[in-house]
Amino acid sequence: MKGKVAKILFIISFVPWLLVPVCGIFGAIFGVGFFFSTAYGLEGFLLGALAALLGMIMVPVLPVCLVYEICYIVRNKVPAVKKLPAKRFYITVGTVCTVVAIGVLLHVFRYELEEVYQKVAAKSMVKVAEEQISFNENDIFCDGILGLEEFTTDTVLVDYDKMRVGFLLGSVDEFWWVKLKETTPESGELARLYKDYYVQAKIRLSAPGKVLYSFSADKESMHRTVALLMETEDGKLYYADEITEYNTDRNRFTGLHWSGFSVEEGTKLPDLEEEK
Repeated sequence: MKGKVAKILFIISFVPWLLVPVCGIFGAIFGVGFFFSTAYGLEGFLLGALAALLGMIMVPVLPVCLVYEICYIVRNKVPAVKKLPAKRFYITVGTVCTVVAIGVLLHVFRYELEEVYQKVAAKSMVKVAEEQISFNENDIFCDGILGLEEFTTDTVLVDYDKMRVGFLLGSVDEFWWVKLKETTPESGELARLYKDYYVQAKIRLSAPGKVLYSFSADKESMHRTVALLMETEDGKLYYADEITEYNTDRNRFTGLHWSGFSVEEGTKLPDLEEEK
């Protein structure tokens, strides 16, 4: 009985694949809206088939069907797999199909999930941050940033307990944060900051902090942050470098270079130190 059910499911699993050319035929005959026009014929067929294919991948019907079909064929054609208990095999198949479905859904909705994560992370850090420093106050976001109505301008958040620095950015409605690592003036990390990077901004902090620097890689990309350096009141130094966006692997954007904290000429850090 289990074998018959598995075979019926195997046959049914091909139905979604057949729907792809059927949708293409409907698109060729009745047309598919494409931007400001309607496509018919071969173009309508391709667009209709592609829309059906992408839709059933995103749901995700086709990935699950494909996994089941492969498992069914392996079960019936590979002698070593035939010897496995049917119950254990099909439980494994069900688990694999579930994992594939969840994986596809996570990939499809990754941006939405990232936005939810940003909102949760922002609210969490706002509760514990000892520093909340507004910048770019010429840009007012009436509805707040990420639904946080009290933050109507871009804001730097500093959590001294966990040594984290976060940025609420209203222009792109996002939140990102980095954890700082302790270093010393003699360290190679600090020497590299001195040598290779340019200061975007210099923010005075209240105790137990003292000053926070943000860096860019060169004068032409002062709007992108590659590193942070914080000095505390007791003389300790904390830094973070290789700061990149999750999705693009490009350096993180901040508006600090537009604010009152910016260092317009892109001064090197040792020069700033000499000014003290």
